[in-house]
Amino acid sequence: MLSRFFVGEGIGFKKGVLPSEQDRRDVARRRASWKRYWNRLDHRRLVFIDETWADQYDPYPWPLPAR
Repeated sequence: MLSRFFVGEGIGFKKGVLPSEQDRRDVARRRASWKRYWNRLDHRRLVFIDETWADQYDPYPWPLPAR
């Protein structure tokens, strides 16, 4: 298996590098603002929508005629 080869060679799978936009001041400011706001959310009202198995099939791949 390829994964055994990588593990044997000491090659990891996880990303260790942060996105470069996190270094930008405007992005850092918005992230800090979000982290402060997050604590004020009512976590009982949050809804998790799992779209893992959502069907992407479009039953009408063409526009429907006007009625």
